Amino acid sequence: MSSQRSYLVPYDPNWPQDFQKVATEIQSVLGGAIELHHMGSTAIPGLVAKDCIDVLGVVDDFSVVTCKTEALASVGYQFRGAYGIEGRAYFVKPYRKVHWHVYPKGHPQVDRQLRFVQIMNGNPALVTELNRLKKDLLKQFPNDKNAYQHSKAAFYDKVLVLNPMSQTHE
Repeated sequence: MSSQRSYLVPYDPNWPQDFQKVATEIQSVLGGAIELHHMGSTAIPGLVAKDCIDVLGVVDDFSVVTCKTEALASVGYQFRGAYGIEGRAYFVKPYRKVHWHVYPKGHPQVDRQLRFVQIMNGNPALVTELNRLKKDLLKQFPNDKNAYQHSKAAFYDKVLVLNPMSQTHE
C-alpha cells in the first residue's frame, strides 16, 4: 500500500499562469528545442486536482533534455529517468510541485494526453463526472495512491474513445 500524499483541491484559475511560468523556466534552459503543453487535471477548468502542474514536453531527440539535467537541476528539476514508462524522460520539481513528462514526437502518450485535455475541455458533463469519481475514490482509497490511480483508469479509457470534434460545448 502506498501513501496518498496529495489531496484534491478545487480548480485554481491561476494554474494556467503557473504553467506559463513553468514553461518559461524550462524554455530558459532548453530554448526552442522542446514543445511544451499543459496537461492533466490542472489543465481542465473546473476539475478538482492535486495542486501539481503537469507538463508534457515533446522533443525530436531526448538528448535535448538529458544533456541539460545539471542546468535543469539548478532551477529545481530532478531527473527521474523513465520512471516506469518506456520512452519517457521524467522530471519533478518539488518546491512548486511540477511533474514534467518528456516524450519523443510520435510516442502514443503524446496524443493520449493532448486528446484527453481537449475532450474534457469540450464537455462540462465529463468534468462533473470525473470530479465525482475522484472524490469518491479518494474517500475509498485515502492511503493508497496506486488503487486510486488504477480505479480512475477506466474513466480515462472511456473518454479517450470519444471524438473531441463531436463533443458538445455546454
